[in-house]
Amino acid sequence: MTPSSNSEVLIRRIYQITNEFDKGFDHQIQELLKLGLERFNLDIAILSRIENNTYTVKYCVTPEGVDLNPGDEFDFGVTYCNITCNAVEPVAIEHMGEHDKYASHPAYTAFQLESYIGVPIRLKNKLYGTLNFSSPSAYPRNFLDTDIDALKLMASWIEVELIRQDQERRITKANQYKTDFLSNMSHEIRTPMNGIIGALKLALNSELNDDQAQLINLALSSSNNLNDILNDILDISKIEAGKIELSKHNFNLDQLLTEIVKIQTFKLTDDQIALKHSIHENTHVHLFGDSLRIRQVLNNLISNALKFTTKGSVTITVSETSVRQGKPNSGLFRFEIQDTGIGLNNDQIEKLFGRFNQADQSTTRLYGGTGLGLSISKSFIEMMQGEIGVTSKPGKGSTFWFTLPLDHQPEEAAQPDHSAKGSTDAKPDITPDNLSGHILLVEDNLTNQLIAQGFLDTIGVTYDVAQNGQEAVEKVASNTYDLVLMDCLMPIMDGYQATRLIKQHVQSGNAVLPVLALTANAFSSDIENCQNAGMDDHIAKPIDPDELFKKLALWLK
Repeated sequence: MTPSSNSEVLIRRIYQITNEFDKGFDHQIQELLKLGLERFNLDIAILSRIENNTYTVKYCVTPEGVDLNPGDEFDFGVTYCNITCNAVEPVAIEHMGEHDKYASHPAYTAFQLESYIGVPIRLKNKLYGTLNFSSPSAYPRNFLDTDIDALKLMASWIEVELIRQDQERRITKANQYKTDFLSNMSHEIRTPMNGIIGALKLALNSELNDDQAQLINLALSSSNNLNDILNDILDISKIEAGKIELSKHNFNLDQLLTEIVKIQTFKLTDDQIALKHSIHENTHVHLFGDSLRIRQVLNNLISNALKFTTKGSVTITVSETSVRQGKPNSGLFRFEIQDTGIGLNNDQIEKLFGRFNQADQSTTRLYGGTGLGLSISKSFIEMMQGEIGVTSKPGKGSTFWFTLPLDHQPEEAAQPDHSAKGSTDAKPDITPDNLSGHILLVEDNLTNQLIAQGFLDTIGVTYDVAQNGQEAVEKVASNTYDLVLMDCLMPIMDGYQATRLIKQHVQSGNAVLPVLALTANAFSSDIENCQNAGMDDHIAKPIDPDELFKKLALWLK
């Protein structure tokens, strides 16, 4: 076989190895080293890392009897690679003993290598290490230009792949920093919002005259709007960081729509607008999907429709348009939100789903809003493998629509939809009947203590308060409780460690003590951390009293 055909075979083989992405970098490097040994007919192959004058074997292929392993370290100065790294071109020596320069080198005595071919690995002009092949025997022929080219080709791929891995690590690290920042910001924002919204809701349950009630309702409405804006900003940031995760479960479509319409109707202040909904015949209602995200999208679109409609109606319709190909137990569902509002022209529609975009600046001044809701909705729908769009004419209203593929579930498999924040009555003073028990409230922030105590005082439970996790552990050891409400971030001992210790204590006595997170840490990763610590459920701040009472009723059995 000619050198040319040899090179073509080698290039094809390198291409095959470097495209085996599913087998991972370690496998690819080992195969490249084996290929190099086969090509050069040598015995030892090494990819090294050179740092602080230390030569470290990262990967190697050796014959039986040679004691060399990944992780082995040598003084850089006693290896041939110190020559390689200072050379302009790859170093190729057929017979070290015939050259005074190499025969007198410490590596010749230390490793007794006669033949060697090596090239430096550089990442953006910074030395990483070397790729080298060697043998204790002299090379039977001269190294060819095609050998040098083959070595360079392998080294080039390794350099590109190492740079890609480094960039990937940097991106991952940057995203983690961003996620940590967002999580901390979410906590810091939600904590004071919990105090504001909670205090206003408690005030509504006190004796107020009409003027006072109106002022507090205005303040509560403004606080809820601010909280929604903050949540939108955090959602956009999480989407950018790739930290939004879908959570699929069984849900009832009819129940979902009824709850959404009831809550949106409660928010309506204008009796000139009718809010209606319907589900077409032969549409499955027992489904499997992320009802939380579907609820969020519907709430965004319905809120938009109501905001831009001064009279007439907003109508929500759902139909199942087709069976998904290859999936007989699933369908493509179309959701439409039709309004009789101001409508949109084609230019406005084109930019509508962009971030921070609204129809125009006059719309922002007249109706307010951040312009984030539709962008968030689009991201969620696309994450669920759906599509979203709008048809509209100025002065004739708009129809926002989205389609989603959803799996059918048998009626007996349907479970309650837990994606709603609060009960379907949507009033802050609704409390469950016959609720009783002795609760430990673990909270270090005085404002949050007072808010939680205020809500607990409205129902038939008793409670103690612990200022931190350590105090909570001590109280559980010396008292009997039916449930623990646990904050997560506290001084002395956090809620995660406290929960682990509490669970160990109660399990040693064959007892059961539910621990519910009551925290401003509301990311999906935060909820997962709570579950990993042994917490049984999660309630996010700002506290929705209806959600709090529902969770207490669920666990105080």
